[in-house]
Amino acid sequence: MSLYFTPKSDQEVNFNIACNVKKKVEPLRLNVKAEGYCMSAMVVCEDSFGSRVELTSEGINSINFGQVEINEESIRNITVFNAGKFNFDYEWELVERSV
Repeated sequence: MSLYFTPKSDQEVNFNIACNVKKKVEPLRLNVKAEGYCMSAMVVCEDSFGSRVELTSEGINSINFGQVEINEESIRNITVFNAGKFNFDYEWELVERSV
């Protein structure tokens, strides 16, 4: 027997399940306690003018550094926000493309 639980909200739940067992007259009552949680993370890129753009997990996010001259800098601040209840790990992948 397998039991799967898919939470619909970020909270604790407690429910009972009646299981029919072979050679038992009455169903076995199973008390299930579970906690649903969601990862609430947001990644934001800030350009040189202070405008913020949220980066998504859908597809590829492009960050435009504009036209940069020799010995000139173009800086973009990237911030990871964790509004969730638990810590999480993240991994960066930098893909360089020539124009």
